[in-house]
Amino acid sequence: ARSNPAPVGSEVIADDMSFVILGATRPADDIISAGGMFNPDPEEGEEYILVEIEIKCVKSSDDKCSIGTYNFSLLGDSGISYDPESMVSDVDGLLDFSSEFYGDAIVAGSIPFLVSQSDADLIFVYEPFLGDTFYLQVP
Repeated sequence: ARSNPAPVGSEVIADDMSFVILGATRPADDIISAGGMFNPDPEEGEEYILVEIEIKCVKSSDDKCSIGTYNFSLLGDSGISYDPESMVSDVDGLLDFSSEFYGDAIVAGSIPFLVSQSDADLIFVYEPFLGDTFYLQVP
């Protein structure tokens, strides 16, 4: 639940996938800026955060899993929800959202979000098409 997110490092299984938050870099403005001149700069009072995640497909080796940016968000103590920044590119280690992966395969990488500098206690949110939304603490 939002009021009781899974602790940092916890494994949560949903949609036949296992999710673990490995870490976070905040602020990540310099990393995003160094990635490319077309990456948007944060507005006054905002900053980038990179949330590092590992996702494992727990289906059989013949079945595939898929992820999309529309499943993920961050939620701060202000109650504001932040979607991943889809316009960020050319940053090493970004999670590839276009990949489909089969049973026992693991995808890992960072997801960029633009958040308010004053928002603390960020929670990673996964909203499956079917099933319950889950919440993971972000370090």
